[in-house]
Amino acid sequence: METKRDVQYDDHHLLTPYKMGKFNLSHRIVLAPLTRQRSFNNVPQSHAILYYSQITSKGSLLITEATGASDTAQGYVMRLSLMRN
Repeated sequence: METKRDVQYDDHHLLTPYKMGKFNLSHRIVLAPLTRQRSFNNVPQSHAILYYSQITSKGSLLITEATGASDTAQGYVMRLSLMRN
């Protein structure tokens, strides 16, 4: 029978470095894409730079917002797009 034990910091590898192809990550935590619906006319705005700089750090992997492939495939308004209105 397995006994329960306290999880120690050393038991986790989330905060250990990881090499992903040519990228050297300082840890193994990845921020998944967040879609904020703040891209007026489907173009990223200057506040996006500030936002993403606040939620990431050197050596991190950050996947940015979802991007619409066409005007008819947006899903909802004010989202990044490869097409411009």
